[in-house]
Amino acid sequence: MGGQTQRYLEQWETINMKDFIQLGFTLQWKDNQSINKLQRQLKIMIFRGTEEEAREYKIMLEEELKENIVIPIKKQQIKWYNPTFMIKKANGKWRKILDAQALNNQIADFHFKMHDSIEVKQNNQT
Repeated sequence: MGGQTQRYLEQWETINMKDFIQLGFTLQWKDNQSINKLQRQLKIMIFRGTEEEAREYKIMLEEELKENIVIPIKKQQIKWYNPTFMIKKANGKWRKILDAQALNNQIADFHFKMHDSIEVKQNNQT
């Protein structure tokens, strides 16, 4: 755990998230069949964009690989695919969008205690 995160551990504890920060996060599935449902959908998606989008996608992917944002994995390591696509922003630059809808539908809802403004002010004063 990094020093920056460690410094705020007491605050994380006030919202019952200390274990989450210290141990890390593992997905909690909605039911025992969630992984099977995702794996049944396991198929390579054909890129449906224009040639320009494909070119920009390839450039962005190469940059992400170089910066270790994404890493290559072996085919047997693949559990499911999340489709991605490109959109052009107003300033002319491109943004890659990850569609994790299928995955999100299989993940159990994650809730944590919400504090009102009085509790937040009290915690900030300590």
